[in-house]
Amino acid sequence: MFSSDDTIVAIATPPGRGGIGVVRVSGPNATDISTKILTRRAALMPRQATLTKVRLHNAGTVHTGDQAVVTWFPSPHSYTGEHVVEISTHGSPVVLRGIVSGLVAAGARLARPGEFTFRAFLNARLDLAQAEAVADLIDAATPLQAQVAFEQLDGGLSGRINALDRQLLVERHLISKQHAEAEGSRGVAISNGETLALMINEEDHLRIQVLRRGLNLDEAWDEMQRPHSHGSRKVVTGGRQVVDTN
Repeated sequence: MFSSDDTIVAIATPPGRGGIGVVRVSGPNATDISTKILTRRAALMPRQATLTKVRLHNAGTVHTGDQAVVTWFPSPHSYTGEHVVEISTHGSPVVLRGIVSGLVAAGARLARPGEFTFRAFLNARLDLAQAEAVADLIDAATPLQAQVAFEQLDGGLSGRINALDRQLLVERHLISKQHAEAEGSRGVAISNGETLALMINEEDHLRIQVLRRGLNLDEAWDEMQRPHSHGSRKVVTGGRQVVDTN
């Protein structure tokens, strides 16, 4: 089961040795957990790089093992939309594993593959097209592939789709032109006095299913395709989710 209430950790840089390695922590307790392995006692300042030392957990022992530059990105202005702490050290696998072990011992859990981007989607920092573009940009083998992936990550594809989506809703007289042109509009409530229809896009419905019911993304999508029980119904149409409740 998925939970957004815990704090996750993972090495953010590629496997192997290098001049720099980065460990990323994300979740509600990211700062509290991270400071437990730092020698610096003062609180981290938002978006300010802090030079300190880190305590490593290796083979059951704890010792001060490297210098680090630590940066805290407060929610919601971070990659995931949660509190995020990034710990930059020398890129030694031993050092990085020791940091991760220490953070897990302090209360974090190991992130599943892609979970940072998954949380960014759940917190509306990225839409599905942008989330896919993250992997495409990382895997790009040519400058053209990288350029196309970045344009998608930067919202180019999403913007074109949203414009067509809103135009379709206006043409079907489901929303006004003024509502379609408003920034940040995600849905609309329509009432005839007896029935309230709440129309939201599929991505927002997925977020609601995952966050409120503890489903993973695949389970939430499957659930969205099933007819509602208890007197309500839902229909997927025109890229939108329409839920009627009496």
